[in-house]
Amino acid sequence: MLTITPTSSGSDAAQQLIRELDEDIAALYPGMPINGIDVAEFERAGGYFVVAQDAGEAVGCGAFRPLDERCAEIKRMFVRRSARRRGIARQILRHLEEEIRRRGFRSIVLETGCDNAEALALYEAEGYFPIPPFLGYVGSPISRCYVKKAPVASWEKDTGERSVNSQFVCCLACYWHCQLPLRGGGPSGGEA
Repeated sequence: MLTITPTSSGSDAAQQLIRELDEDIAALYPGMPINGIDVAEFERAGGYFVVAQDAGEAVGCGAFRPLDERCAEIKRMFVRRSARRRGIARQILRHLEEEIRRRGFRSIVLETGCDNAEALALYEAEGYFPIPPFLGYVGSPISRCYVKKAPVASWEKDTGERSVNSQFVCCLACYWHCQLPLRGGGPSGGEA
């Protein structure tokens, strides 16, 4: 049975999964930078990291970090090769989305690599819309960025109407908000 548990991004299980993820990224994109996380900065900023376990074995991970009070960025999504094609990444992503919703964020952004077909398919199937690169991904030839409106909180009125336009407008506002530090000469959004 799969369990998804919050943990420190500095835990042994998290660090082992992150090493394997970084090895996969380095193999897909030799010589390109890896947009990882600095553990201390990630946790100080309110980052949330989970490890998925199947029968007690760590098989995957995922995380998010707040970008501001309205928008969170999905980070470090990974499932070990031996556990792929079983829906684990989808379960991790949905767990992260639920926690993002619970914390009151309105939009979710993420970045993945252009050659990561499985990730691209997952994000598009889960309702993410492609957007231009944001923050530290601007100018990266391999980055593919996405945005999605956070799931509706149970206390919000849910009319059941999910137009692409209304979702995109909410997410586009988050995307442009994420660009403000670049235009204003602030931080470039580097590692976190």
